[in-house]
Amino acid sequence: MKQNSSYYCAGTTTTCKRRSFILAVPRLLPSRFTVILFALLFVGVATPHGHTSSVERHDTKPRIISTNVCIDNILINMFDIEHVVAVSNLVDDPRYSQVNFLDKKIERISFDAEQILRLSPSVVLISNFSNQRVVRILRKSGTAIISVPFATKFSQLTENIQIIGTAIKQHEKAKQFIKKINKQIGQPATQTDQFALHVTSNNYIYGKNSLMSDATRHAGFANSDASGFGESHGFYSTESIIASKPNYLITDKMRTVDNLLSAKDRYHPALKSAYPIQDRINIDPKLWSCAHQLTPQIINMIKQGTHEK
Repeated sequence: MKQNSSYYCAGTTTTCKRRSFILAVPRLLPSRFTVILFALLFVGVATPHGHTSSVERHDTKPRIISTNVCIDNILINMFDIEHVVAVSNLVDDPRYSQVNFLDKKIERISFDAEQILRLSPSVVLISNFSNQRVVRILRKSGTAIISVPFATKFSQLTENIQIIGTAIKQHEKAKQFIKKINKQIGQPATQTDQFALHVTSNNYIYGKNSLMSDATRHAGFANSDASGFGESHGFYSTESIIASKPNYLITDKMRTVDNLLSAKDRYHPALKSAYPIQDRINIDPKLWSCAHQLTPQIINMIKQGTHEK
C-alpha cells in the first residue's frame, strides 16, 4: 500500500482519526484561528492529563518525617501533625518518649535511607548527630533536610521549637510556645556557693554542657565545675563523687508501673549510704534526656527538692 504522508497513520484507528481531524481543520478555518487552535493543542499535549504543572504543585501536600525521639517529643506534643507521615521508632518507648498516644497509621521508622525515601517525604527532621552516611544519601536524593540540634541549654530548646515550627510552616504556634516556655524558665536565680550534682545510676556525669547543669544554674546553684568537679562529662568513681561533697545530689527517679517499682535503686551502696534516697533530689530521666516542653519543670523540682531537705 502506498504511504501518502497526508493520510498514512502507523498508530491506532483512533489516533489516525485524531490526526486526520487536526490536519483537516486548518483548511476550514481562517489563518488567525488556525494559529490559536494549534497553540491550545500544544498546551494540552505538553501538560500531562491536560492539567498545568503549577496546579499539581499547589495540590501537593507536605509529608513530614521526624527521625529522632527528641524531635518527636516537640513535634507531636506542640504542633498540628496532620502532615506527619513517620516518626522515630522510639516514640512509643516510655523510657525516652513524652508522647502519650500516637495514631498507629503514622509509621515508626529507624534512621534508614531506604525507609525514609520510600515514604516520599517533603521535609525530614534530623538530629545533628544523625548517621552522616544516611544524611548524604538523603541530600543526594534531593530530599529537604532540616537539622534540629541536641539541646544542652534551655535557650537551645526554644531555638529548636522555632526551627521545627519554621520547617513545618507553623511559625505562629512556635512563637506562642516559646513565649510560654521563656516565662516558665525565667531568669537564673542568684547564685550561691553551693552546688548540686547530677549523677546517673552508672556514675555518669554529663558535666557543665548539659540540660541538668543549666537547670541547676537557673535554680541558683554553682556549676559543678566551679567546685573543681564534673567539668567534663564521663564516668566517675563513687569515691570521687562522695569526696566532692555536693550539697545536693540529683539522681534518676525510679520508674513505676501500676504503682510498683519497675527497677531497683541501682546506685552504688556507698553512694546510697552517703546520700539516702530521701536525701536526694530525684528526677525522671525523660525530663532531661531530651529537651521538650516539660523540661523546664526541672528548675522548680530542684528548688523544691532543696527546700524539703
